[in-house]
Amino acid sequence: MLDFALLNTVLAEHLAGLGLDPEPRREKVRAWTHGGIERLVFADGLTLIHKYGHAPLAQEAATHRVLQAAGVPVATLHSSEVRDKHMTIVMEDLGEAERPATEDEVLELLLVLHRAPSPPGSPSLSEYTMITLPDRARWHLDRLQEAGRWTALAGRLLDDLDKVRKVSEERCAGADQEPFGWVHTEIAGNGVHVGPKGIRLIDFARSYVGPVLLDLVSWGDGLDRPRPREARAFLERYVDLGGPTATLDRRAGLSAERWALAWLRVWRVEWYLEQSAIRFADQGLDPTRQALARRNMDQALDLLEL
Repeated sequence: MLDFALLNTVLAEHLAGLGLDPEPRREKVRAWTHGGIERLVFADGLTLIHKYGHAPLAQEAATHRVLQAAGVPVATLHSSEVRDKHMTIVMEDLGEAERPATEDEVLELLLVLHRAPSPPGSPSLSEYTMITLPDRARWHLDRLQEAGRWTALAGRLLDDLDKVRKVSEERCAGADQEPFGWVHTEIAGNGVHVGPKGIRLIDFARSYVGPVLLDLVSWGDGLDRPRPREARAFLERYVDLGGPTATLDRRAGLSAERWALAWLRVWRVEWYLEQSAIRFADQGLDPTRQALARRNMDQALDLLEL
């Protein structure tokens, strides 16, 4: 649970350290189980964004700092701290979004992001971690079943996770090969902000270092069905603009786009289960997440030719 007394204390200390009023007006932007975002409004008209969170969402400040130092276009981070597993970030307010990013803008951002350095200790999705994604998903599903949740879906989902696990060592081959770097994970969602201050990457709560193919194929990917042809075209444009030619190499007997679309879906299944069990444990969202998990599992099996 979030310790709001601690978060308020830390925020006031950081604002004072920046020479600002430690008690500005606070406007809620978004809140969830383990964190939230609010706009800080000061008497002189200055506004800043305060983002806070609790483990396992406390890594974002470190990731943001690394990317900012590497010249990745992000909101300026003014102050941050993790205290007692609680994260506090005070950063530039980019204003309201004006429009969605274009494909060209996204490609330019991804080329910069994927080349940014990744220091030791960064969140990682290596070949080994990908191999064990079905195991992690099973663990979350077991916890949900113990709580009397996800019971109707569990049997078939467990069987399908076992199918993927039996071939995961073979089918994860190529995960650590180039291109390998920062994966945003929300590039097709709310990860790009186009506003009065220009184009910025935002929201690194789920970012990790891993096979960037998963980032690339997520752009334009539909939840209704995978679109390998469109994904291939995007990969080819990425290479044409300077991405490594290895982006287009086959992996584990599959085309690059089919391989990435499959493992993106296995990763999503594990994510939906983790959300339900740990991060955003609102039982009212179970039916939606179950439907998403089932759809992504079916698509992953088809893409992996299982």
